[in-house]
Amino acid sequence: MKKGFAQIPLMIGLLLMAVAVPVATKLVQTNQDTRNKAAHICGALGQGCCLTEYVGATPIYNTCNSPLKCNGGKCSTTGAPTVTKSPLTPTVAGGCVAASGRPYLANGATYCETPYLLGSRKWKCTNGVASVAQNYLVARNCEETIPTLSAGGCRYLIAGITETLTNGQEKCYNLAGSSLGSQKIKCSNGSTSVVQTYVQNDCKAILPTLSPGGCRYIFAGLTETLKNGEQKCYNLAVGEFGSQMIKCSNGSTSSVQKYIQQDCKAILPTLSPGGCRYIFAGLTETLKNGEQKCYNLAVGEFGSQMIKCSNGSTSSVQKYIQQDCKAILPTLSPGGCRYIFAGLTETLKNGEQKCYNLAVGEFGSQMIKCSNGSTSSVQKYIQQDCKAILPTLS
Repeated sequence: MKKGFAQIPLMIGLLLMAVAVPVATKLVQTNQDTRNKAAHICGALGQGCCLTEYVGATPIYNTCNSPLKCNGGKCSTTGAPTVTKSPLTPTVAGGCVAASGRPYLANGATYCETPYLLGSRKWKCTNGVASVAQNYLVARNCEETIPTLSAGGCRYLIAGITETLTNGQEKCYNLAGSSLGSQKIKCSNGSTSVVQTYVQNDCKAILPTLSPGGCRYIFAGLTETLKNGEQKCYNLAVGEFGSQMIKCSNGSTSSVQKYIQQDCKAILPTLSPGGCRYIFAGLTETLKNGEQKCYNLAVGEFGSQMIKCSNGSTSSVQKYIQQDCKAILPTLSPGGCRYIFAGLTETLKNGEQKCYNLAVGEFGSQMIKCSNGSTSSVQKYIQQDCKAILPTLS
């Protein structure tokens, strides 16, 4: 009987536990749900900061409704500046953050970056890490891949495009920006080689076979074939001479003679001892040693200048205000100045002032003063002839 009474407290304890455990579990679950809901209620004053993104599997909470700021995990009127993303990208663990123009990617998602170089490339997000899953060298929008090489096949790169050739295949390619028009390429056991070079595009004209000692001469984008010892005249579109005679000797070309005119009609005179070549306005002049000659300048601070040849070198003897070497620039007095105005060179004495009318500008004229070799603007005027002084600004 005593034993039966002794078991009563144990039974009561078990009964209380049977009731308390489900209640406690329910309370914990309710509390967790409340916390979870609270974690998702964010952005307003006093609420938690909103989830911005994941870095790997780590959540970043740092966004609040403007103008609130995230301070200690809660949205406040003070704190660090808020990071705004528009629109806020929903993220989950395993997603990949946006970077370098690539958008946020969910775990397992892909993105096509196009254009990329000459083609495109496909990105894939795997457990928070974005990587290139496929490269497309020439195809945009990730639409196709380079064909798989067959046995003995070749890759051939031309003009930034990768071609795939089968073993033994020949194909014609036009050459842009080359001295040749086109060439035929052949694939043999994984290697490409030039089968034939052509003068024209589309492999239509074959370059003549060189005779013994013959030469190739590239001129104006065309390839000429010369025999050994052959000479040919070529007109020069740009250069100090009008044309030149080219000779082929034992496989090498050289310039035999240069001419002032085209079609090899005027030979440059042979230089006398100490003589000079002087290039002016696209023409080549020949001067004797000690000879002086006047040249008019189309553009410059002076109108003309006298050139002298001395022992093979040319130099400027004198510069002139006018053309035909008619007006010599006056010698500067001590502290004097040169002042260039409207294409003319003025000579001012030290301390001298002179008025200059301005054809184009915000003022009508200005007073220039020479001081110890340097010129400066003394006064600017609204009207010409230095008649109206601009009022001093308040």
